[in-house]
Amino acid sequence: MVNPTFPFLRFQAVAQNQIERYGRDAVLRRVGSPDVSVRAVVLEFQPNEHQRLRTDPLDRKVLLAATDSNGHVIAEPNKDKDRLILWQVDPVLAGGVAAQPLTIDQNLSIVQIAGRINFNGTVLFWRLQVRR
Repeated sequence: MVNPTFPFLRFQAVAQNQIERYGRDAVLRRVGSPDVSVRAVVLEFQPNEHQRLRTDPLDRKVLLAATDSNGHVIAEPNKDKDRLILWQVDPVLAGGVAAQPLTIDQNLSIVQIAGRINFNGTVLFWRLQVRR
């Protein structure tokens, strides 16, 4: 049973704000479709996670905001069709803002969609496993 007073959208806003604060500019790129501008936080797996999850030592996890830069909810990333492109960060501006002109820093393949973190159908953020 769902609690109608539970603040699902508030939790989504908190997750979005944290990713906005600690993340960096990126795009989800799919051949034949326009790029989707997103914010992403790239994290390293802990050594015990590599053993438990049997991941490649070079794999990293990414927390991807549930909405794009225009506030629209993004569709579930597809590991077979999408790539995550991280832009070089402007060293002068804080907050992971992409340097102009846009230059690719990392072109990452999505190895696994580890899951969406959601409550009652409201996606808070996507958790991905990526590899160079």
